[in-house]
Parts: sequence; C-alpha cells; structure tokens
Amino acid sequence: MAGMPLWLRRAAPWARRVALWFWRPLVGTHPDLRNRVFGLLGATGMLLAVAAAAASLFIDSSRWQLVGNALAFAFAYLMLLWVRRTGRYAGAYLVTVIVVFLGLFPLLFWTGGGAYSGMPVFFVFAIVFTVFMLDGKRALLLGLIELVVYAGLIAIGYHRPDLVPPLGTRRDFAIDMVFAMTATAAALGTVLFLVQRAQLRGAKQLALQNQALEQASLAKTEFLNTVAHELNTPLAVLRGHAQEQSALLEARDAGRGVGAGGGLGGPGGGTGGAEGQGSTVPAGSGSANAPTSDAEVARALRRIADEADRMGLLVAQLLDLSRIEQGRLPVEPRAVDLSAIVQEVLGAYAPLLAGQGNTLELARGGAAPVVLADRDRVAQVLVNLLANAARHTQDGTVTVSVSQAHGWAEVAVADTGEGIPPEVLEHLFERTSPSDSPPSAGRSRGGSGLGLIISRHLIEAHGGRLTITSVPDEGTTCRFTLPLSPDDAATCDGEQARLGGSGIGGEIGEAMP
Repeated sequence: MAGMPLWLRRAAPWARRVALWFWRPLVGTHPDLRNRVFGLLGATGMLLAVAAAAASLFIDSSRWQLVGNALAFAFAYLMLLWVRRTGRYAGAYLVTVIVVFLGLFPLLFWTGGGAYSGMPVFFVFAIVFTVFMLDGKRALLLGLIELVVYAGLIAIGYHRPDLVPPLGTRRDFAIDMVFAMTATAAALGTVLFLVQRAQLRGAKQLALQNQALEQASLAKTEFLNTVAHELNTPLAVLRGHAQEQSALLEARDAGRGVGAGGGLGGPGGGTGGAEGQGSTVPAGSGSANAPTSDAEVARALRRIADEADRMGLLVAQLLDLSRIEQGRLPVEPRAVDLSAIVQEVLGAYAPLLAGQGNTLELARGGAAPVVLADRDRVAQVLVNLLANAARHTQDGTVTVSVSQAHGWAEVAVADTGEGIPPEVLEHLFERTSPSDSPPSAGRSRGGSGLGLIISRHLIEAHGGRLTITSVPDEGTTCRFTLPLSPDDAATCDGEQARLGGSGIGGEIGEAMP
C-alpha cells in the first residue's frame, strides 16, 4: 500500500481491498519522465471516463457514450497493469494512440454530438500527447495521421449533420464543452508542471555534477602538484650528487694526466724539457686539487641509489593508486602465517628505524594467527606503517604487536613520535597538496601520503579495517585487521581464553637491533 493516500490506508479493510485493486497499477514512480506522465494520464483517463459516464446521465446523449467511456476506463486500467508488469512503455504509447485516439475518440465523436461537443478539444489533447510520448518520425507520422482523421471527421460532420446525433440542448453542449476544456487543461497543465519540475531537477543535478567535476579537477590538480613536488626532491638530490661527483672525478683525472706529462718531460731535455717546464701543475697535484676518495664516491653513489629507490617507490605507489581507481589492484588471499610476515618485515626494516635513533620492539607472548591474506600486500602495508613511524619518530620507540579475537587478527604499530594534530588526522586519507595542508604522517619529511591511502584500500580489499589514533607530542598507533583462516578461527576463542583474553599476553619483548 505504499504511496496510497493516508485516508485510504485508514479505510475499512473491504474498502481498502477494493481501492487497492484500482490503485496497484499506480503505486510507485518510474525514473523516466514520459513513463511517469503515461501513468498519470492513464489514471486521469480512468477518472475522466467515470466522470464522462456520469455526465452522460445528466445530458441527452446516446448509450454509446456510456459504452465508449466504459471501454476507455477498462483499457486505461488494463494498460497500466500491463506496463507495470512488463515495463514495455514504448509499446503502450503506440497501442494507446492507435486504440484510443484513432479508434475510441472517433466513436465518441460520432455518438456524442460531433463538432458541436467537447470532442474537438480532446482531439487537441490527443495530438499533443502523441507528439510528446512518441519518438522521432513515428511521432510526426501518427500526429499527422490524427490531424488528418480529426479534420476529416469534423468536415464530414459539418457536411453530413444527419450522421451525427446532436446533443439535446445548448445546456448540454455547454456542460460537455466545459468538461472537455477542464479535463484537457488539467491534463496538459499537469504534464507541463511535471516537465518543468523535471527540468529544474535536471538543472540542479547538472549544477551538482559540474560542481563535483570542478572539485575532481581541483583534486587532480592538487594531486599532480603533490606528485611533482615529491618527484622534484629526489631528482634535485640525484642531480646535485651526480654533478658534484662528476666534477670531482673529472678534476682528479685531469690532475693525474697533467702530473704524468710533467714527469715525462723532466728528464727528456730539448723539446721535451721545454714541454716539462711549461707545465704549471706538479706531478701528483691531482690528489691535492681533487681529494675525492673512493669511499666518498661510494657514499655519494649510495645516496643516489637511495633517492632512485625513493623515486621507484613513489612511481610504484602511483601505479597502485591508478589500479585502485580502476578496480584492478590484485589481491590474492590465501592462508598465511601473519607472525612470520611480521618477523620478516621487522628484520628487514630494523636498520631503518635504528638510523633515527629509535628502538624497535615486538610484543612477545602474543598470538601467531593464520590469516586469509595476500602475503605481499600485507607486507606492503606493514612496510608503509613502519616507514611512517620511522619518519616521525626520533630517539623513540616503535612497538609492533599481533593479537587475535572473534575471527580476526590485528596488527598494531605504535610509536612515541610527534603525533598527528586532530585537524590533520581527520583528513589523513585524502590526497591533498603539500602547499595547502599541514604536515602529517606521510606528508612531511619526504612522504607523499599515498602509502596510507593504498594501505587502507589493501586492508579493506581483505575485508578488514585500517584505523589510526594519535595524540600530538605523544605518538601514533596504526591498527589493521585481517580475517583468520577458517581452521585458525575455529580455535580462536579457546586461544583467547588460554591467554587470559589479552590476545597479546605478557610484557614487551626484547628490542630488535
């Protein structure tokens, strides 16, 4: 009974059942404007047929008027039922034009007073309806056919008035004309109202879409600014080290070459001696002018390699982000030992944290869950979180813990670093430009912030969640969950009870080097 008037829903059960039989074809709305108009006009046609049949009882009209209106009512109701069940609105438009406008309307014209009745007004409505509801050439062709048929009917009725039974009195003509004008005006006015409302709604939606496109364009521009900023920094470092080392190596090679020339010219005498005297750079001066050692060159090359790795990571993150937006980032979950992944990543990244004077700790005595996850993607997430912790923690502690409960495993990475302000934490997973956002985890000290966005998507692709809590000047904790493997989930509750419900159980273990 959705969509029925309140008074009808409160009616007696028998009355509601009867009303619902008539109301059901009209329940609900269709997204297409013409389909909504068709349903509205169908319901209007049913009401007009009832009203016309009632009016025919008060004016001098033939019984065929009553029969025609009854047929119109039945056709309108059955047509509405048919389109609601089949959704074939286009076919219903064509059938209505042929059956009602080209069949039933001429019958009502011949039996209801001809040109001296309200039928010519309904002819206008029929032509307007046909052109509005049908498409293209079909609308023009059937509209033209209706115009020719209706004009022919009026002409025949004018020249052969004996073929058309007139209405009884002038009062009957006035009643019939007022009824036709009122019904047609109400129908056309309602259609125009719906069209105008749809146009206003469409304009509003278009404005919202334009605004969304503008915001998307702005976000894209800001994202490109972020990428350009993040790529420019390692490029500048690469360029600076490469130019410096190239210049020093060229100077050292030049010094070695000149020194060798002087040494050859000294003992030669003659022209050779003159050449030796012409040299102003003594032998061995290359080491004095270009004191670059092999160790210094190696250190510079390591810096270049580090910056190249950083650029490679950023490019890989951009590719992952592009795959996320296209829905093509692969995640292949299988049963894996989560603790083994954590141990492997921590062993590899302990030197990174130690470089900032930090201590990496792993909570001992915790869970060792088997999860359904993509091993490489989980390692990628953990690396991103550890890199953020190292970037924002100086001479502090980074603690990693693993727990499990209620069919889920949880990994937490907690640091004692600078923390994240609340206004930044709220927008942490949004792509913003470094120029218009304050520094936050992943967006200062060389971070692009893409790692967190990608990490959240990867965890959500596993069915889990990635959450971040932080207190400024105290530290940040990142947690993500993964579903346990079915075999491991079956023993999860028992293991939780054995560990006393902590999931981690025990003290923080020894610090990793």
